[in-house]
Amino acid sequence: MKYLNLLVILSFSNFALKAQITVGSGILPSAGDKYYYYLDTSGAGINLGSASGSQSWDFSNVLNQRAISDSYVSASGVPGSNFFPTANLASVNQGTTLFYRVTNKNLELLGTYSAMNPFFGGPNVFDKPAVIIRTPMDYQDQFDYTVNQAFQISGSIIPDSLTMGLTVDSIRIKIKRDVLNTVDAWGKANLKSSTYDVLRLKIVTKNTITVEAKVAIIGWIDITSLASGFFGGFLNSGVSTQYVFVSNQSKGYIATVDVDSTGSPTQISYKAENVSTFNPDRDFNSFSLKSNLVSNLIEVENISSSEHQFDVDITNLQGTSMIKSRLYWPEGTTEVFQSDKLIPGQYNISIRNKTGQLIWQRAILKITN
Repeated sequence: MKYLNLLVILSFSNFALKAQITVGSGILPSAGDKYYYYLDTSGAGINLGSASGSQSWDFSNVLNQRAISDSYVSASGVPGSNFFPTANLASVNQGTTLFYRVTNKNLELLGTYSAMNPFFGGPNVFDKPAVIIRTPMDYQDQFDYTVNQAFQISGSIIPDSLTMGLTVDSIRIKIKRDVLNTVDAWGKANLKSSTYDVLRLKIVTKNTITVEAKVAIIGWIDITSLASGFFGGFLNSGVSTQYVFVSNQSKGYIATVDVDSTGSPTQISYKAENVSTFNPDRDFNSFSLKSNLVSNLIEVENISSSEHQFDVDITNLQGTSMIKSRLYWPEGTTEVFQSDKLIPGQYNISIRNKTGQLIWQRAILKITN
């Protein structure tokens, strides 16, 4: 009887292990990607459940108050890219460009650049990369990072009352951000667009903000407590918590839920449509590009894909489609695409199946005709 009970326990344990997913690098963004999200700022009807396995999150009834999007382009040629020589991806967010380095496993944020902000514009290069997505990702994984930022502005804008009557040359605002990521749950998330097998990350961010004034002879002095009234909400140090859901079924985040200090949801952003990932072990070698260097013709062979209907898209580094084609493409045949009208430069060629799933992608370099 004890032996039978042990077998039952082991059977359930094996089932639980199989139900858990490992999120791979297919979720990482690439140049040309654009993810659409809907936003609900009411926070009503969202139940986050517990930090454990085999959870179910129903987000199918949340509101659609407005739409937002994340777009990614190649970092090459983007304003400010010269400050981030190792960046290979960029994203513009409310006038600020975020520069990333995408590896075969991780998404690393290298810093930001803004040409619009009169006080805090220009480059903000992190002292070390912030690994914001790390793969492969499993239940109960944990990773953290710290970002140190500093902005310096003229002291002429600061009233004398903040500096005790001393002449101030400049003001320095220092921000330290400590971020702890914990994969605290797994299960299924039900959205309006689809149902996803997900991992949930709990992201706890601690912000510490200080203000320093540079005074002649004395040097830098801390005026944080005095400056809080002048800078208002900008100097809000504290701890914030966010829950992020990721899945092998779609690139980027599936959903993001912000909570207040009591743990109650305040808003949710969620995927408006699925942006499929691809299985590199299965699909990465299904097609073969004759040469990455092309002039008038791009030749691609379907080596092993048993699907027959495909959409081919050739885009520039800004993600703009230059050549599009929907075709019947049997296994073992080669298709030729005219590229004589493309100007010299780098492009991406991608292939999707009839369901819209990305199954193959390569970079090509167009040389002179």
